[in-house]
Amino acid sequence: MSPKEIQDIFDAYENMLPRDKIQLRIILGKFIGGTPFTCPLDLMHQAMYRLLSGERKWAKGVPFVACLYTVARSIAHAARTDSASQNESLEALQQFDPDLTRTAGGASGFYAESAEEVAMRNERFHLCQQAADSIRELMNDDPIGRLVLAGVLSDMTPEEMREVYQIKESAIKAARQRVHQHLKAWREEHINAI
Repeated sequence: MSPKEIQDIFDAYENMLPRDKIQLRIILGKFIGGTPFTCPLDLMHQAMYRLLSGERKWAKGVPFVACLYTVARSIAHAARTDSASQNESLEALQQFDPDLTRTAGGASGFYAESAEEVAMRNERFHLCQQAADSIRELMNDDPIGRLVLAGVLSDMTPEEMREVYQIKESAIKAARQRVHQHLKAWREEHINAI
């Protein structure tokens, strides 16, 4: 890969809009389940590495954010496929190490979630996604509120939001209050589902 191509990738990343970076980070968060990646940035860094190493190509004319999305999705899919083929049952692992226990404090620190725990985690995620979608729709006419909601969902601090969005602290504080009011109303409306 030529130095110019590498520089083009760095420039494209640098010139991505802050909102595109945040939305990409949110989407990549949905891809990391079942992969060895611990956060969306791990996956984004891996996508950037593959682009910079020449392993993956950025087709000219394709928006850079779309390229990163596609590369990251492909990496996550490959990681899930690879890990699924390597997963072994607890019984198979105990054949080699009979001291394995199901607790996090076991001899090897091994812990496997039960089907019930996985179902509960998935249900919590589904409820959070419903709440976010509902609040996003309610805030259609509130662009600052939608930005702040995206920031909250990305675990951004108010300071990070102020820096990324270039919005005054008072506007962020007011928007966070609107987001939390919508969330509180959604919670009260869906109390039986929580």
